[in-house]
Amino acid sequence: MITIRTFNRAQLEKFVNSQEYAGLDFLPISRHRAMSQVRNPRVLDHHILLFMAYENDVPVAYLGALPDRIFLTGDNSTECAWMSCIWVHEQYRGKQLAQKLVESCYMAWDKHLLGTEFAESSGRLFDKMGIFDDLGNKEGVKLYIRSDLYNILPPRKPVFKHIRGFLKVFDWLTNLLFDLRFLFIKKDFQNFKHMSSIDGEVRDFIMRHQENELFRRSPDDLQWIIDNPWVIAGKEDDMSRKYHFSSVDASFDFLPYTLHDSNRNIVAFLIFTKRNGVLKLPYCYMSEGAAGLVRRCIEHFAIRWRINSFICFHPSLVPMFRGKRNIALLTRPFRRRYIISRVLKDKIHTERTFVQDGDADTAFT
Repeated sequence: MITIRTFNRAQLEKFVNSQEYAGLDFLPISRHRAMSQVRNPRVLDHHILLFMAYENDVPVAYLGALPDRIFLTGDNSTECAWMSCIWVHEQYRGKQLAQKLVESCYMAWDKHLLGTEFAESSGRLFDKMGIFDDLGNKEGVKLYIRSDLYNILPPRKPVFKHIRGFLKVFDWLTNLLFDLRFLFIKKDFQNFKHMSSIDGEVRDFIMRHQENELFRRSPDDLQWIIDNPWVIAGKEDDMSRKYHFSSVDASFDFLPYTLHDSNRNIVAFLIFTKRNGVLKLPYCYMSEGAAGLVRRCIEHFAIRWRINSFICFHPSLVPMFRGKRNIALLTRPFRRRYIISRVLKDKIHTERTFVQDGDADTAFT
């Protein structure tokens, strides 16, 4: 018999600090991710954050939900949730457990569900269920700036796991040559300032440049994201190996910066993530005409931080990186699909549908 157990904010915090949690064969959520969820400014006490499926009292599957608010028209908004991290134990697959979890989440969230960056098998499930529509696709770009075979190849084929030492040496030697090209690029870019916290001036700038967004992160929302990562720098241990999604990596940083014009006026606020040589820009707020300066900033940090690849979906920046003249060795198109429950989609009555790269749980990965 299949039963679904749910956890709201208080229940989730109690669960991840319990002996039951510590004794599980697999973890449905990492402890630091759970605490990040608990601190989410958009979480209310009744919101369900985790769904676990049990067969005869044995945990066999789970689905996470990330609470959010979506703006339907003007300042009118409603509660919603992003589906996150669906997993079913291999011995229990084929029993429609994933579908049962999605249905449970769908009802618990008043049919207000969204999703993105899901596995291909999950996408087929969502399409089959008939309760979701496409919210749209984001057309992005991935810049391969330096050799990174050590991280790219092993997840694709098991054979590469046995030669990771060789791949690491190959990357190091190859990048000695590739990095010579950076010697001929100007390094006088200084129009930026690192922000340890979002101050009053930046708060005002953000609020003035988010009118077209569906999810409109407040400065407090952004500060929560920066202060509460789901992936932390460190080595794998027994607990992280029990969790089938990312919880630790060699490095992970949120890096907030302001950009300024010649008169020291803020023209952009950027939040980068730098994870094990991969750079992303989950949040970008910029004045009209500032895209060129933002591109210069991205290329400056990519060189300074020895970034291996950069991924971006911002519609004002992607065309700038698609051309032949950029710092990449190779440029490839990237696409991200977004789905939304039909019930929620029917309530949206606005043409302002911009989605930041970091909306959903993508800022955390």
